[in-house]
Amino acid sequence: MNNLKVFIIDPHSCFSRAAANFLLAGGKVAAVKTASCITEALKAADLYKPDLLLIDDRLMSEAFIESDLLNKISQNLPEAKIVIMSLYSKSNNPCLQPDCDHKNIYKWVSKQDFAAELLLLLNSCLTESG
Repeated sequence: MNNLKVFIIDPHSCFSRAAANFLLAGGKVAAVKTASCITEALKAADLYKPDLLLIDDRLMSEAFIESDLLNKISQNLPEAKIVIMSLYSKSNNPCLQPDCDHKNIYKWVSKQDFAAELLLLLNSCLTESG
């Protein structure tokens, strides 16, 4: 995983583009694909085979956690890490409650501290894989 492939699933294209540019500029990410909805992500995940998926927490409803995306990722891309991104601070995020955890979620990051948190996360992913 020296050159990570990242898949951003976020309904806001402005954030996705900015995040993709930030990731590519850092030199640790080989490619970034984006999707704005779960349906689009389901179609693309198998073909793209990302190492890391960044998913907006607004897509994380109870139905989504049990949906095909996480199950499909765990079956077809068992090495892929799933990271949930949120606008909320960690202490105010209702999805950070223990009953919202899913076995395939690797980490939660704040969009407010996205740059700092994501750099730590990328280093962690590279260290674990190498």
